[in-house]
Amino acid sequence: RSLGRAQPSCGAAPEQTFILAAEPSASADFGVTAGFAASGSLGCSILRSSALGESGQDSCHSDGMARPWTGIDELDDVLEELVGTAHHVIGIDLVGVYLHGSFALGGADDESDCDFLVVTSTPIEDHQMAALRSFHADLPHRPGYWNQNLEGSYALAADLADLSALDRPWPYVNHGSDEVILDPHCNTEVMRWTLHEHPVIVHGPHPRTLVSHVTPETMRAAASRDLPKAIEAWTRHDSWDAWSQRYAVVTLPRMLRTQIVGDVVSKPAAVAWAMDELEPRWQPLLATALAQRGRRPWNAAIDADLVQLTLEFVQYLGRVAAEHRPPGR
Repeated sequence: RSLGRAQPSCGAAPEQTFILAAEPSASADFGVTAGFAASGSLGCSILRSSALGESGQDSCHSDGMARPWTGIDELDDVLEELVGTAHHVIGIDLVGVYLHGSFALGGADDESDCDFLVVTSTPIEDHQMAALRSFHADLPHRPGYWNQNLEGSYALAADLADLSALDRPWPYVNHGSDEVILDPHCNTEVMRWTLHEHPVIVHGPHPRTLVSHVTPETMRAAASRDLPKAIEAWTRHDSWDAWSQRYAVVTLPRMLRTQIVGDVVSKPAAVAWAMDELEPRWQPLLATALAQRGRRPWNAAIDADLVQLTLEFVQYLGRVAAEHRPPGR
């Protein structure tokens, strides 16, 4: 039986029509290309996109410093400067620079940021951090979209060797921020899984030489821990706009899939999985949220009915998650 899918009843609502684009698409604004390829899980046909465009090369096998990393010239220029700055400041203690998030998993679009991880062999010293702070203080104030949409952390290689350092704060730059702060934002099971399974290597060795394998059981347990917190946070959310509504609808199903399957997939793949596995009445909401990602303004007002429907979806996902928690959780 599909997850959370109720049995048909005589009083079921009329079937609604929805459209999900499953062909390769390109963003006119930023040149983001998503090429879709089929994969499967739990007998479901899902969509998994590659951020590497027409090359068809799996990002796991990318060679460091081999442009294009993302296929977006402006973003690749920013990443090249990031690597150059890290080389200059950190020197021989620079281990590697990697992408995780949407550009690694696929499905990056006009609403994505670019998640990076700079790995060092020794702790960053105060004078080095001052130079990195200067770089990041300047970057988001320059012209260009991607200067303002880079997000990531500077991690110590020893922290990646196993899971004992999970949640340890690293120097972190939030997207759009001009400050480097200590924060555990990137130090998660999801980042480690992505880095091990689907990295984009900008510079350095394959991260499997640095990051230990994260088992499906560990991923399920992490999602089982984090999803209820996310459900509660969205239930209490009181400043809904177009961006937050779309974000909630496409990211919560991805967390649910991780809790059940034990992997991480792109947002388009997670939405496709959810439309197969969840009650059909949610298909129009899911398809619309995915199709409208990238529309501006980000903070456009949404009507009360859509807010209510989104809250009902959030609460529904909470019930499904509770029914499919891993044993002992």
